[in-house]
Amino acid sequence: MNYYITSQGQTYTDLGELVVMQDNHPTFLAYLSFLHTDGTVLIYPGIHPSEAQEIAVEDEYCKYLKRKADGESAYLKISAKLRVSKLGGLINDEEHIAVESAIEPVRAEIVLGQWIGGKQKLEAIGSEIIGENFYNELLTIITSYIDENY
Repeated sequence: MNYYITSQGQTYTDLGELVVMQDNHPTFLAYLSFLHTDGTVLIYPGIHPSEAQEIAVEDEYCKYLKRKADGESAYLKISAKLRVSKLGGLINDEEHIAVESAIEPVRAEIVLGQWIGGKQKLEAIGSEIIGENFYNELLTIITSYIDENY
């Protein structure tokens, strides 16, 4: 059996099994035995496939955290714009409530970092209830975000 150390510092057997670096773990004991018999540990070129999966998951997780934070911020700006429109007399209370209710599914997606899902929900809602200008503004915000971050 051969052992390999990857660029990420993990040790694997040539069968792809991770050596768990705990005193009583069987893979660690076998690894120690190998070292005590003058075994040579090889350097694995690049990242081991199992590490690549872990790195990809962590990378995607970080992207979701960013998308979620960006979604919360974007939606707060949209809500502020609606409130200012209401306070300025551009829309009345009923219109404000109707627009907020209509875009609720979009908000639910965006604040969870699901921008593509938010765009799909917005397209399904259309512009009839929320108005063509507001619809186009939201669509531009969401589409631009998707283009820049996905």
